[in-house]
Amino acid sequence: MNVTARQFLAHGAQLFAAGPIRHLHLLDLGGHLTPVFASPLLARLNFLTVFAQHLGEPLARVLAECPHLLNLRGLHLGRNRLGDASIELLAGSPHLVELKKST
Repeated sequence: MNVTARQFLAHGAQLFAAGPIRHLHLLDLGGHLTPVFASPLLARLNFLTVFAQHLGEPLARVLAECPHLLNLRGLHLGRNRLGDASIELLAGSPHLVELKKST
């Protein structure tokens, strides 16, 4: 499901109540990183896509520190300007331990 950060914050509970959502593609995150990743609704996801937001290390940091991502099996972060420090943050996260290697 594609959803903007504003939609997620305003209507996330209703979206998840309407049916099981296992894959979320977050759009237009911009200044909404902290409130979006504070949401316990993210614990219901198996896969998360944040594509072409160009958020770099702030995105990596909020993902790495998000305790609601323990069930995540897949994460697509293409075109987000993630450098070595960002990758180290993600790889060292205690919350992203269930991610599966893609082939």
